[in-house]
Amino acid sequence: MGMVRAKGYFLTVCNGLLLLAAVLLLVLQWGNSGSFSLYGKNIPNANIGLVMLLSVLAGLLLPRTLKAFMRGIGALRKTRKVQ
Repeated sequence: MGMVRAKGYFLTVCNGLLLLAAVLLLVLQWGNSGSFSLYGKNIPNANIGLVMLLSVLAGLLLPRTLKAFMRGIGALRKTRKVQ
């Protein structure tokens, strides 16, 4: 049990420090602004912290979206075989 406990502490500390660094980066960037291009439309004075936060949310949703996309393709192929 000692090795499992050490691994648990190690993973908790490392991931906690990583999350702390990410939150700190987001907080420190919140007041900064810069140019941003969204689908070809230039957005001047965009809040960099908000852009970073939206990027994180998109990154979290991407695997679920890809999984649903692959399920949809599978369903279409299955119905094509039946017809």
